[in-house]
Amino acid sequence: MPGMKNILKDLTTIPDLLYLKNLKRPKFLINCSTERYGTEYGGWVFCPTDLTKTSIVYSLGIGEDTSWDEELIAKHGLEVFGFDPTPKSAIYVQQRNLSKFNFFQIGVADRNGSFDFYPPKNRDYVSCSLFMRQDLQDEPLSVEMRTLDTLMKQLGHEKIDILKMDIEGAEYGVINDIIKKSIFPRQILVEFHHRFSPFNITDTRKAISKLMDNGYKLFYVSDNLQEFSFIYKP
Repeated sequence: MPGMKNILKDLTTIPDLLYLKNLKRPKFLINCSTERYGTEYGGWVFCPTDLTKTSIVYSLGIGEDTSWDEELIAKHGLEVFGFDPTPKSAIYVQQRNLSKFNFFQIGVADRNGSFDFYPPKNRDYVSCSLFMRQDLQDEPLSVEMRTLDTLMKQLGHEKIDILKMDIEGAEYGVINDIIKKSIFPRQILVEFHHRFSPFNITDTRKAISKLMDNGYKLFYVSDNLQEFSFIYKP
């Protein structure tokens, strides 16, 4: 029957959708003094406790909004290390000329190398992806990607205080990679892209479960069930 396969697939995601909704209940969230920095579009919820001028923040996926990064720098005097291979992002950051914002036109993935990177068909948009979708161009760019531990070694960092990820589906591979390598940033702020092929809510549930099984506690879930904030408390 036409469409039956898709209907069955949607039905299998219902338990995982309920799982994500349940995570918003107070009993699943730890107490954490939270703040939200940045614009409505580019803002993130995090725990500012213990942040100092020497704290290390990695911001993966910049797009054309550095409002969260700028507010962190202004209020805490720390440095932010931003990573995005998107050409429009590089132009945007260059025009901003930000102090203490260290930008690298490199992406972060679960392995090192050159990757196909698909730009949006709508040229007003900025978000590209490693994963082909209907709203993306057929002709990819070639971009450089590095694993998180490779970047940390190159930059001389032994720890990360906050890891923010908005990387259009690559977050699933990065989470698997950093857990495998026992890299545990003190906080992880991540937007999960289960709304985009080839991922679904089941992938997000698995990623969340893996983080929580490895010492992370959840302290924030957005209303749209896409942005999650974790703190490492083994």
